[in-house]
This record gives sequence, C-alpha cells and structure tokens, in this order.
Amino acid sequence: MGDLGLLLWLRAHATPWLDALMGGITYLGSEYFYLAALSVLYWCVDTAGTLQLFILFLGSSYLNAAVKEITALPRPFQVYPELSARFTETATDYAFPSGHAQSATVFWGYLGLTVRRRWIVVLAPVVVFLVAFSRLYLGLHWLRDVVGGVLFGLVLLGCAYVLLRALAGMRSDARFPASLLFCLLPLAFYLLFPSHEGAQTMGAAFGALFGYLVERRYVRFRVSGALWQQALKGLVGLSGAFLLLFGLRALFAPFVPAVDAIRVRPGMTPPLARGFLSGRGAELFTFIRYSLVGLWATLGAPALFRLFFGQEDSPRAAV
Repeated sequence: MGDLGLLLWLRAHATPWLDALMGGITYLGSEYFYLAALSVLYWCVDTAGTLQLFILFLGSSYLNAAVKEITALPRPFQVYPELSARFTETATDYAFPSGHAQSATVFWGYLGLTVRRRWIVVLAPVVVFLVAFSRLYLGLHWLRDVVGGVLFGLVLLGCAYVLLRALAGMRSDARFPASLLFCLLPLAFYLLFPSHEGAQTMGAAFGALFGYLVERRYVRFRVSGALWQQALKGLVGLSGAFLLLFGLRALFAPFVPAVDAIRVRPGMTPPLARGFLSGRGAELFTFIRYSLVGLWATLGAPALFRLFFGQEDSPRAAV
C-alpha cells in the first residue's frame, strides 16, 4: 500500500468521534500547548532546565520552517482533495518534514531524557506516535513527512544531549552584562530567515533568553511553593502570556498583512532574495510580539511571582 493508499484507507475508516479525538491529539502539537507547558515548567519546576528545552524547541521549530521552505512539498489534501482532510487550519505551511511530529519528538524526548521518571519514559513515545498518527489520519501529511519529522527531532535531541553533556563539564567565565551578547544570536537568525515562523521562534527565543539572564541576576523568584501558589502562578502567568499574544496581534493587525500574503509559495522568490522590501519587513511586528511573550514568561511573570511569593533561598549564581 502506497502513501496515498494508506491515507485513503484511513479516511475511509474515519468516524466523527475518531475525527474529534485525533483533532484533539493533533492540537497537542500546537504552539499554544507548548507555550503553556513550557511556561508552567519554567515557573513551577526548573528554570535552567526548562530554558534549555525552550531554546532547543524553538531552534527545532526554526529549522523545521527553513527546511519546509527549501523543500516546498505540498500536503496530501492540496494534491488530492478527495481525501477530505480535517483540521486543515493546523496545516498552513509546506508538508516536509512534519512540524507536529518533530516538535513532539523534541519536547517529549527531552523530558524523557532529563526527567527519567518511568511514567515519562513510557508516555513520551506514546504521545509522539499519537501526534504523528493523527497527522496521517486527518490527511494532513504523507507518511514520509511524519517519519522525517521524527528523525529530524531525534537527530536534534542527540546533538543537544551531547552538547549539554560537554557544556556540563566546562566552566563558564561569562559575566553579566557580557552574557547578554548571547541574545544577539536569535536576532541574527531571524535576520537570516525573516519568515513568519522565523519571527515567531527567534522572537520568543530573544525575549526568553534576555528575560532569563536579567531575572537570574536581579529577581530570582521562588520556583517551589504550595500547591495553591503553583496553581496561581499558572493562572496568572498564562493569562498574561495569552493576553500579550492575542492582544498584541490585534494591536499590530493594521500594520501586518495576512500570513498568506507574505508566505513563500512554489514559484516565488526565496526568502533571502526577497528580504524586507517584499513584505517580510512586516514580520518585524511578529518578532516584537513573540519577544514580549518570551520576556513575560522569563522575567515579567517571575518578577510578579517574587512580589507575592518571595525570593528563592539559594545563593545568587553568576551570569
């Protein structure tokens, strides 16, 4: 059975309840889920470890978007409308590699490698499989796309694991504010690839990294706390994050064209040649919006938490 035959067979056996279930699973790969999960982990579990995952995840998403625009491969439902794909609003860019499969592999794989709890180790591959399968079932990806996404994610996980092990044994002499120079890296990557996805990922990385360095130097909020305090952190912090995300989108809307108007399509000039003069400059507003969301997650919300719940007890670490 070829790729098309597999997708047609899956859609032929579709049911409304299974469509709803697979739609819910596929939304586990949305930016909103990862924003919420990473933020809560940062505020309530571990700042440094979550920041590493945050940067790895954003870097993975950035590379995924770049590869997609290089390969420029269409999705199944764009070639074969008879597939009757569902939840196509979660499939607005090119097909290969699957961003949902790659993101799930990086996020859950990192948790499995670092947390090392039995339930995480068991749950991680199950979630990755379900997210990848949902993309096939809904007719949103070819088999090659989800396999490619998982493989890309595994390669990035392996590289990150080796790098973090190497850095763990090295002494860092960086001091604040010299360490703020690291924040220029996401800005440079955004200028290299000024797409919508590049603005989102590198904007969030820029804001989160800058906020982390300042927060660790001057704020140092208390991560641990009573259950009601952790719940309040999540409620207040996520409310602020999503208020910024959607509020700024509405505020910037008059200045930003629709994504479809500036997204590169087959036959259009590649991003580096188009530059800012052909519409990509509008993505500067997207970069600013996501930078502020990242800054809220690692500095704004933690400063508020310190005001209410106090400062952490451990000695201040140099940054």
